[in-house]
Amino acid sequence: MRILMISKALVAGTSQRKLEEIAKCPGVELTLVTPPYWQSDDGSKQVLEQLYTSGYRMIVTPMALNGNFHLHYYPQLGQIMGDVQPEVVHIDEEPYN
Repeated sequence: MRILMISKALVAGTSQRKLEEIAKCPGVELTLVTPPYWQSDDGSKQVLEQLYTSGYRMIVTPMALNGNFHLHYYPQLGQIMGDVQPEVVHIDEEPYN
């Protein structure tokens, strides 16, 4: 099963551990789409950490309107979805995650 996960929260390396575990499931081909950084409320940037990256593909792509919790998008997402051809799309989006 091809799974595409989209998440700004996974710029934090410790949060990526769950993806390694999901990727261990038989028949799972997991791809993550995440930005190179997240613009925090205080103006600082949380830069992507790549700590747990085994067993799945990580696509780092720019995010438009970075820093807006509920109003942002990935301009390259259409192309990425065409390349990956996911059967499941999981959008990891919560308020202030």
